[in-house]
Amino acid sequence: MFKCDWVDSVHQGRGIRKNKFGTTQVNFNNLLNSGKQRNVRGPTKMKRMWKEYDPNSKIQLKFNRYGQPCGLKICKLTSFIGCLVRGKEISLAHKNWSKVDKSHKEKLWTTIKGFFDIHESYKPWVLKSASKKWKDFKVVLKGKYFDPDLSRRQNINNGCGNRIPAPQWEWLVNHWTSNAGQLKSEKNKATRAQQLNGRHTTGSRSYAIVLDQMD
Repeated sequence: MFKCDWVDSVHQGRGIRKNKFGTTQVNFNNLLNSGKQRNVRGPTKMKRMWKEYDPNSKIQLKFNRYGQPCGLKICKLTSFIGCLVRGKEISLAHKNWSKVDKSHKEKLWTTIKGFFDIHESYKPWVLKSASKKWKDFKVVLKGKYFDPDLSRRQNINNGCGNRIPAPQWEWLVNHWTSNAGQLKSEKNKATRAQQLNGRHTTGSRSYAIVLDQMD
């Protein structure tokens, strides 16, 4: 293969598109292949955890004096929660977290307890973490795969790189292109613009972990 950049010319809008003046535009930010060899980290799937699952040897967790999970094992817990809410244990085809069926949330909690030695009193913390990761993943999918300049059908056909089941992606696109979805998007943009710039800058470590390591 020639050492050059390859763009997607099959899915309209992803690699190339025509603007309103009839000029063809090329998107070099979404390449199929480039001449440079790159090691790209894919989505976390926690395959090793599933493969090595042992109900008699659960992962021990540590909690600080505020009742927050801490220690290095918490990164494994939060990553596992993120893996479960990306269309696996819980569907993304809901307007908000409160619309997710309680039985699905219970199933998520049961799965977590199957891998981690965690007390029932920490269930609210786990579900709160799951809620945030569930919402954040929707934002990631929309930012990476949804093009507001394309039609609903074009976005559905372009897909999302098999990140989630096709029916869930179709539901999301239908929601984002609906009047209610667009109004909510504008409202969220206005809210973010008014918020102070308080960014989390400790990587995958939570503040609880950082505090624990400082003690």
